[in-house]
Amino acid sequence: MKKISICILILSTLGLSVYGGLIRAITHLRESGSGTEGDEPTNNGYAQYIEQMHRAAPGISWRDIDHQTRLQLMRSHQHLPVPALRSGYAWETFANGNLTGYWREIGSNNIAGRIVATDYDPTSNMVYAASISGSIWRSTLDGSNWEVLNDHFRISKIRSLHLIPNNSGGTRLLVCSFEYGTTGGVYRSDDNGLTWQQNNGLEDIENYGVVGRMVVANDANRTIYLIGDTWDFDDWGPVTRLYRSTDKGENFTPMQTWRTDIDGSAMQFALWTQEDGGSGVVWLLNRNKIYIINPATGLPDLHATVSVANNRENIVLTGAENGTNTVLYAAYSDGSTTDIYRRQSGAWTARNSISGNLFDLNSLVCGKSNTDRVYVGQVNAQRSSDGASFFTNVNDWGEYYDNPSAKLHADIPSIATYMRSNGTEFNLIGTDGGLYISDNNLTTVQNISLAGLRNSQIYGFYSHATQNNILYAGTQDQGFQRTYTANDDLTSFTQVIAGDYHHPVSGNGGADLWAVYPGFAFFAPNADTDPNFTWHSWDFVGSEYLWIPPLLAHPTQADKVYVGGGGTSGAHIMELSYNGGGNITHTQLPYDFGGDGYLGNSISAMAISPLNPQYRYVMTGTGKFFYSINGGNNWTQTAAFDGPEAFYLFGSAILASAEQLGRVYIAGSGYSNAPVYVSNDNGIAFMPMNNGLPNTLVSDIVANEDESLLFAATDVGP
Repeated sequence: MKKISICILILSTLGLSVYGGLIRAITHLRESGSGTEGDEPTNNGYAQYIEQMHRAAPGISWRDIDHQTRLQLMRSHQHLPVPALRSGYAWETFANGNLTGYWREIGSNNIAGRIVATDYDPTSNMVYAASISGSIWRSTLDGSNWEVLNDHFRISKIRSLHLIPNNSGGTRLLVCSFEYGTTGGVYRSDDNGLTWQQNNGLEDIENYGVVGRMVVANDANRTIYLIGDTWDFDDWGPVTRLYRSTDKGENFTPMQTWRTDIDGSAMQFALWTQEDGGSGVVWLLNRNKIYIINPATGLPDLHATVSVANNRENIVLTGAENGTNTVLYAAYSDGSTTDIYRRQSGAWTARNSISGNLFDLNSLVCGKSNTDRVYVGQVNAQRSSDGASFFTNVNDWGEYYDNPSAKLHADIPSIATYMRSNGTEFNLIGTDGGLYISDNNLTTVQNISLAGLRNSQIYGFYSHATQNNILYAGTQDQGFQRTYTANDDLTSFTQVIAGDYHHPVSGNGGADLWAVYPGFAFFAPNADTDPNFTWHSWDFVGSEYLWIPPLLAHPTQADKVYVGGGGTSGAHIMELSYNGGGNITHTQLPYDFGGDGYLGNSISAMAISPLNPQYRYVMTGTGKFFYSINGGNNWTQTAAFDGPEAFYLFGSAILASAEQLGRVYIAGSGYSNAPVYVSNDNGIAFMPMNNGLPNTLVSDIVANEDESLLFAATDVGP
């Protein structure tokens, strides 16, 4: 069930894959020289959350650092054959030759995640879909053969994608990213996503702003227009700027600049043109002014004004060319209400006012053959057949769980209208649960991502200790999942609880299970055998919890768990006990780890030594480390040391050695410091451990059985 409006925009399974799917490493360990062969915060809070996730010193751009690392990784894989690049099944060697193997994805194969943008090629009947994790997928329109195109180069925060002819007669794939820093901008690929190049001419946006919208005109040059926010060093202030590319996205030229304090940011500007089969006319809407861009000069010419309020935060423009008449729809949102206007026969009229914002900038579209048909995406998708005067839900989001093949999943980032080569019209609807098609104006829908679109957004998973076929996964908006059929092949999962879940842990190897949701923890007795997956919940008590706080299994009792909180004051560990009959009680442990506000010193990671349960460890959101040698009765803070800091979802990571008592590894954000540290004296002193590890965010670390090898799950890959 949907209890909150928060979800995560960019995640993959422990950083292992842009798919977001579970991955199993198929490896052959060898001695050296032997020769043997993974709902979003509000707009105002989102930037804060992301910065908390990737802590860096002032003046250090973690985005640029990650971007350069991904570019290096992409180039390092370009020698591989295309089948290996497409599948990921390419042999690689790690750890100075001590480990050789390849990654094989195992699922979930049947539960897709968020789709933010689409495009369609009528000649090949192929649909292209961009996922929130930064991967681009392609399939025939029936969804029978999905494949990922950019497995080795994730593109963050994709806003739109476009298919256009390239200069050599093939097809160019253009992707617009609204990420901050040099990661954002426009990317192009002429080999179906195997290699990528970035634009020239948008450096001021990439260095000092963010891309807003981009459209591709259906003219002879396929001219591209882009709106973005940046900084004007001559006028010394924020500005919104229009750019144009006449060489299909290779170079951009600034065309016009508006002062943000007068005309608003890029979110108060909207661009629209009919990209497939249109006349090439490009419209620009800024608050109450509508322009047509002059194709000769690239400058907007004022066309008309619209009687609307000027203070709306977000503006979206869509439309369709209907003979000599162009019908436009404009949506103005202020956070609580969205007003929709229509331009028909040259006149603008107010049509409707609906509660809430559009879900995203791609969440408004109209029909091409019948422009009275209008579609809106919010938590639910809505359709209108009378020009946006009246809307009806396609289905309520809760209906999805009983009929995922024919009912839309909650949250609608994208709706688009396309024409097949035979002239029939259809819609593609991107949701938080995959991609749907409708051939009857959203009267009914069909899920085309029930198999193969493996972009499920998995937060964390647990593998049964003795039955390797049993896996549990906590996901973003695809609920808590379980499978009994895990092996080395693609696996389907069952969603046993709806919602957002993370940190599955077990004190008896996966027979019973604990996990956490934003606001409560749950216990599932007999999780591996109960077909109904019966579970019982405990609501958080007190404050100082991360959004999804860490859990730690009790060392001897499977019906107990530790939650990093929390409590009536400060940041305490909460011990939960399942007492049968659905009853979970809590005990607030006495030590206060110094919580001083959200994230501040909230508990971000906990660990217990597998060699001696009296040895326990805690990290806080600001990187403070604590250790205890008497089961948590007394705690000592490591002096003069701030470790890698945490973020609201994963926290940081602690790995207590199973080989040497007192050895402990810690990991977290590592852009201005090492992302991993090790202590051999129980946390009294730490040493950086980053030789060969890029400066990035480490979400988790694990070791093989004898701890001769450590594995780090990072923002840029494994």
